[in-house]
Amino acid sequence: MKGRPSRSIVGGMVLATGLAVVATMALRVEAAEPTGTTGGLGPPVVITAIKTVSGDFVDGGHIVYEVTLRNDGFVDSLDNVGPEFVDRFDDPHPFVSIEARPTLVGEVDTEWRDSLAIVYWSGSIAAGETVTIMIDAWLRPDASQWSWENIYGIGVVSNQGTVHVDSNADGTNDDTPVLTDDIEGGPVEDTKFTVTPLATTSTTTTANSTETTDTSAAVTATTLPRTGTPSTGTQALTAIALILIGGGLALVSIRFRDGTS
Repeated sequence: MKGRPSRSIVGGMVLATGLAVVATMALRVEAAEPTGTTGGLGPPVVITAIKTVSGDFVDGGHIVYEVTLRNDGFVDSLDNVGPEFVDRFDDPHPFVSIEARPTLVGEVDTEWRDSLAIVYWSGSIAAGETVTIMIDAWLRPDASQWSWENIYGIGVVSNQGTVHVDSNADGTNDDTPVLTDDIEGGPVEDTKFTVTPLATTSTTTTANSTETTDTSAAVTATTLPRTGTPSTGTQALTAIALILIGGGLALVSIRFRDGTS
């Protein structure tokens, strides 16, 4: 006579069946996850943006911005609709000319709107790779005398670029952009430098430094009429000479005696 299965066996079968159903549901949920999710591994696209500046920080000088965009994620960033990087130089700004250099990856463009200059870059960044954007700019001849409406004071130029990132690689850039930093690590800050006036040479003229000594002498002699009767054998002549020596005048009285005393 066959007996009925024990309760423990039945319970095990139910548990095994339940686990199989749960596993099947989990697989279905995972397959239904949208593109770009990582199952808790973090966003697939992580962009680090660093912007540095070098050059001649003087009135009329030439400076170069270097923007480095690095994809620290494990999925290539997408070239979506609109630029992935924007750098605005709002009016008033201290530059007479701004021009971005061609990049090895993607496309870059510089646009002028009256006094507003904007640099755009569009493209994809492979996972673990870096894109570098170089921007040439020429300072105004009076840049050191302006504050440019910023909080840093006269002659200080500050700027910060914006990166539009599609962090989950779903084909649409995130609503919140990434701002460039002046140095990696620490709080995110704009890139700034101070413009100084050009060094000028001036000559201070003083009486001593510009005085020219004239060693020549100009003599003007005037023969005066004789007065009285000269003594025997003696003839007196009195002359007055004006002598110019080194810019000075001297009055000299000279008596010439002719004959024996």
